[in-house]
Amino acid sequence: MDVNGSLVLSDLIPILGWIDIKGMKKAMRRISKELDVIVDGWIDEHKVKRNKLGDNLVPEDFIDVMLSVAVIIAAADTTSVTLTWMLSNLLNNRRAMAALKQEIDEKVGFDRIVEDSDLENLTYLHAVIRETLRMNPAGPISVPRVASEDITIRGYHVPKGTRFFANFWKLHRNPEMFPEPDEFRPERFHEKEVKVDIYGRDFEYLPFGTGRRSCPGMNFGMQVVQLTAARLIQAFDFGTPFDLPVDMTEADSTTLAKAKPLEVVLTPRLSPELYRQA
Repeated sequence: MDVNGSLVLSDLIPILGWIDIKGMKKAMRRISKELDVIVDGWIDEHKVKRNKLGDNLVPEDFIDVMLSVAVIIAAADTTSVTLTWMLSNLLNNRRAMAALKQEIDEKVGFDRIVEDSDLENLTYLHAVIRETLRMNPAGPISVPRVASEDITIRGYHVPKGTRFFANFWKLHRNPEMFPEPDEFRPERFHEKEVKVDIYGRDFEYLPFGTGRRSCPGMNFGMQVVQLTAARLIQAFDFGTPFDLPVDMTEADSTTLAKAKPLEVVLTPRLSPELYRQA
């Protein structure tokens, strides 16, 4: 995942494509070959089963494997980055952590684990995740765009055909749209202070981009992040070693990872039986 989220300079400046700075392209080619070996092994295994079982082969087995691969590869990096930033922000803002924990305790309780059907009622959780995506978007810069016509943006002339990138990180910290932009405050979404959604229709909040080039897995990604976050907060009390604040320095990568790994101290909150069920 480190290589997957690494910044490759030639992605931003194509003319530098012949330079493999930090050896990232070489590493990506190596990993791609390793993945090919793994997937080819699964395909060969499936061919053997098909030859042995014939019409009795259950088609779902191979489909299930490929779906599992898609889930693991497609959004593993961005999902883990979002969850890491969410926990980091909550650990540095114990009031928000307490409010989220209280919501889950009241609406789900301690007798069962959080299920998909609970997520609709966990409105403060939605606000926490949206505020995390505002402050620390997993994709801080858009995919490349090309100006379809001459345009002037705040005094800057952009000729037709210009290749450009949108800076989502900077856009999300616009004080005209988000007062006190450097403060982690989920209430701005929970109490409807800002009326924007995750789909980018307002062009002021773009955690997944917008238009035809927006993230195709945004709904699935949000579902995974919400369920994982809810279960983590329900299952554990989170703290930091020696009760120190979390270092919020950002790494130099295409997916906005933390520069330093998040270290936490976990205390179980549920009965042992529920952990075995999960």
